[in-house]
Amino acid sequence: MERGSEYGEETIEPIVCGAACGKITASFLVQDLFNSYLTSNKKYTMRTFAYLFGAIFICAACGHSARQEQLQTDSLSDSTTLTEIDYAGSYSYEQSGDTVALHLTMQGSKAVGHLTYAWKEKDHNSGSFEGEVKYGVLLANYTFSSEGLTSVREVAFKLDGKTATEGYGDVEERDGKFVFKDSNALDFSQGLVLQKQ
Repeated sequence: MERGSEYGEETIEPIVCGAACGKITASFLVQDLFNSYLTSNKKYTMRTFAYLFGAIFICAACGHSARQEQLQTDSLSDSTTLTEIDYAGSYSYEQSGDTVALHLTMQGSKAVGHLTYAWKEKDHNSGSFEGEVKYGVLLANYTFSSEGLTSVREVAFKLDGKTATEGYGDVEERDGKFVFKDSNALDFSQGLVLQKQ
């Protein structure tokens, strides 16, 4: 009991508060020390703050400049990659006596050229095409002659600059020519692969 009277509520409460609020007390202590330092070293502190602020400003400016430069480099790299793919040229497929030859000329996104199918045991057909290349896919109207008749059908080739892979899909007759029902659903997985020469 004597110990309880010695350490009453008034004495215990500050001890509990000190344990719970240690961080606040520490921050006040640091702030007091900092303020006393400012008061005693005002002349040097202002100069130090000026240097510190200048250094922070320069670092921030350099970081922003470097980031802008990196973004410009990335953008240039992306556009260069897109323009570096040269789809124009001659492509061919030869196997078991079958030959397919494609000659492609690019005029911007517009594509024109000549296409020949020479099958070993079937009729040959040869003609010209005109279309466009979008996202690496040539979609064109192929006008060709076979057995003395002229026909028009749509053809598709997936291009990567080294190969031209023929695409297949369901077709329908429209305005006197055969076109793909859905050019967005073409299958290139089983198509003939023509190698660029």
